[in-house]
Amino acid sequence: MATGPSIEICVESARGAEAARQGGADRVELCTALELGGLTPSRGAVERLGEVAGVRRIVLLRPRAGDFCYDAEDRAVMLCDLDHLRESGANGVAVGALRSDGTLDAALLERVAERAGQLELVCHRAFDLCRDPLAALEELCGLGFHGVLSSGQAPTALEGTALLARLVDAAADRIEVRAAGKLRPENAARVLAETGCRALHAAAGARRVGPYHAHAGAPRLGSASDESAWNETDPQLVRALVEAARGKRGS
Repeated sequence: MATGPSIEICVESARGAEAARQGGADRVELCTALELGGLTPSRGAVERLGEVAGVRRIVLLRPRAGDFCYDAEDRAVMLCDLDHLRESGANGVAVGALRSDGTLDAALLERVAERAGQLELVCHRAFDLCRDPLAALEELCGLGFHGVLSSGQAPTALEGTALLARLVDAAADRIEVRAAGKLRPENAARVLAETGCRALHAAAGARRVGPYHAHAGAPRLGSASDESAWNETDPQLVRALVEAARGKRGS
């Protein structure tokens, strides 16, 4: 059994989850459209994730890009997706919702918690947009959430270590504060040391280029600079992060 902090890797496919497992990760969070901050993945991707053993499987529950203030249609989609995730073999869901005043949408999150059954509940980084993070943390504890992802409301976890440390103290082992935000092998140990966090959440993707290259004058189908390329989880990058976080680099 692994010792030291737990490591969660954000992935976009079962292939990415297997790469994370090979690299030594403890958990994965499956999503799609990471360039948009992540959205709920397809039914097929979730079902394929169930084929990956040896890691805990969290799935992102986020119905659209943009803000985290959801209307009736967004909520209906989220609850429908949640029903499928609960039945698909996922171990948990990462979800977040806000009101226009910057407080947690506790009413929606309570409905999610009631409908989630035995699924692990994690609040994703919508938390970092809350006006009062300590009050939001208390609400999450009251709702029965198991974890919360945060950069300490800073652009990166390294810049947010002061607030992360306060959150860890306030959590008092009632909920796990998982540091997130531009974590790399070169800064992981420092973030852990300065915050007291015992869990990290990171992406570990490398650029991949497909075999097809559009001919001159071909229309663009999206906004990506290179539509033949994508990011894919790299087991070596995962391994480097795991070893750095657990103080085993170079051993």
